[in-house]
Amino acid sequence: MKNLNLLAYKKLNSSQLKAVEFVHKPLLVIAGAGSGKTRVITYKIANLIQTGFSPYRILAITFTKKAANEMKERVRKLTGIESKWISTFHSFCLKVLREHVKLLCNGLKEDFVVYDDDDSFSLFKTICKEKYYGENDTDRGKLFGRISYLKQYGEIKPSGFRDYREYEIFRLYEQALIDCNAVDFDNIQLLAGRLLSNTEICNFYKERFDYILVDEFQDTSPIQYQIVRSITRNGNITAVGDPQQSIYSFRGAVVDNILRFIRDYNPHKIKLKENYRSSRFILHVANSISELIDEKWKSFVLELECIRNDEGLIKIREFNSEYEESQWIADNIKVAFQKTEPKEIAILVRARYVKPAIKEVLRKNNIIFDDLDDYDFFQRAEVKDTLSYLKFAHNHLDFTSFERAITTPTRGIGEKTLQEILDIKAFDYLHALKIYASKKKNKKAEEILKFIKIIEYTRFLLNTPSEALRFVVKNTNYIDYLKEKHKDDAEDRYATLVELHEILKNYNSFRDFLDSFLLTEERKERNAVKLMTVHAAKGLEFDVVFLPSLEAEIFPDKRNSEEPEKLDEEIRLFYVAVTRAKRELYLSACWSRKRFGKLEGSSPGIFFRHTEQVLRNLTQQKVCVT
Repeated sequence: MKNLNLLAYKKLNSSQLKAVEFVHKPLLVIAGAGSGKTRVITYKIANLIQTGFSPYRILAITFTKKAANEMKERVRKLTGIESKWISTFHSFCLKVLREHVKLLCNGLKEDFVVYDDDDSFSLFKTICKEKYYGENDTDRGKLFGRISYLKQYGEIKPSGFRDYREYEIFRLYEQALIDCNAVDFDNIQLLAGRLLSNTEICNFYKERFDYILVDEFQDTSPIQYQIVRSITRNGNITAVGDPQQSIYSFRGAVVDNILRFIRDYNPHKIKLKENYRSSRFILHVANSISELIDEKWKSFVLELECIRNDEGLIKIREFNSEYEESQWIADNIKVAFQKTEPKEIAILVRARYVKPAIKEVLRKNNIIFDDLDDYDFFQRAEVKDTLSYLKFAHNHLDFTSFERAITTPTRGIGEKTLQEILDIKAFDYLHALKIYASKKKNKKAEEILKFIKIIEYTRFLLNTPSEALRFVVKNTNYIDYLKEKHKDDAEDRYATLVELHEILKNYNSFRDFLDSFLLTEERKERNAVKLMTVHAAKGLEFDVVFLPSLEAEIFPDKRNSEEPEKLDEEIRLFYVAVTRAKRELYLSACWSRKRFGKLEGSSPGIFFRHTEQVLRNLTQQKVCVT
């Protein structure tokens, strides 16, 4: 490997260097926003390798594929070595599941597939409809979300549901996944945790890794904490996190895992306070937010120290209406364009329903933007349509993919015929199709026989997934279907398929593709203003940030304002929002806003008033003009 000498450490400040070189016992690194925690983790991995640890026996876990890839690349540049075990929680758990799935003895086979959220909910809705549960998808979605939340805590018991009927639907859903030889995202971790509760498997992974590093520890769920604890050996672990940035409790994240880590490991603690991201005035506001947090976290609060030389710019305004506010945003964006790339400008909102007015005004002002909450490549209809053929060819038990493929493009197979096929007792859906076609001598049987041939030849091509896709598109006449079904944007949808074909070229088998793409964020990057929720902005940074709708009932969210723990998370969310900004920060609120199409009165909320007072004090000191 490359020689990582002391000259390389010139890029580290004293606190970062201490964290990198400390390997004697468990370590907790409290890393403030913009303090270079990724740099610390990657340099620490490089230092571990330099001091004799095998690069293939170091496990580093983070939450997003983007972060994992960034760590891998930095470690490669530092050491010249490709690290095998830098991954997301889901990717690591999937590897555990792939290696030991037989030991679950629950009917899941080695070639199981991973259902994305859309496929999982589709299967869940089918069960709800069969059991006459819920009047609409909103009702069913709430139960689906509750199940997902409960899975973050491990085993699910009847007491976690409002009644036994809901628990029964959960059990039927879990069995339906097994019948489809599939797992959903939550079950990847849940089943891996179950496997690691086996002493033999647990010891196998304890022996596999000499050192473990966990990023974003404040966002870990109970099941993730359990997984990490079960495979840690000799206290060789570093946890990196910041309780001030814990904002995902709705996903099962438990900020108290940091306190649990302290109780379980009695770690050495190092704080990273130097902020390399934000200008001085922005950090002043961020530090002031810490005054609002719960007393039990006071010892963890970091007074961020500004490393940048510039003071920055902050503007705060009140408006009569959301359209005045949106126009103000548009006007300031146009000014920012004079020295800032569009992709370095972000509009962050607490609630999605405030977006329409912003979007409308941005379009009127010819400002190109991407709504990152709406953009998801693999949720596009044309991608899901064509991949359903490959997924069903890969797994003949996959009901969701079977149903989509057999009915798209249309081939005369309606609900009645589909039910007749499903009523056939066969060991998989392809076999059921063959039985149906052998008994019927009609047009539908002919179409089904054609479909069977497509699926069987597609399966033959799965080791070259790009060719399998090309075959499906051609032999289903899918382009003609696009031209007929989507006349206005058929060309754009075709371009999506071309992009999918290019993505598939990077994989040696369809299974490799399935395991990879379901656990990553495929997002086309273009030079446009970014519009997203604050939650989606976690881990990102921008030169210019707008925080609109800082109103009572919106930010902080009305539902979270009365319970202390939930209000604490709203405070942390505001802290995250402010610390996304590097150079300029714009805050605003309105006195009226449309809700459900009706204009209602509103008023600036506590975060707006708090920031307003902080800036007023700075202005009186003549150090800041807003």
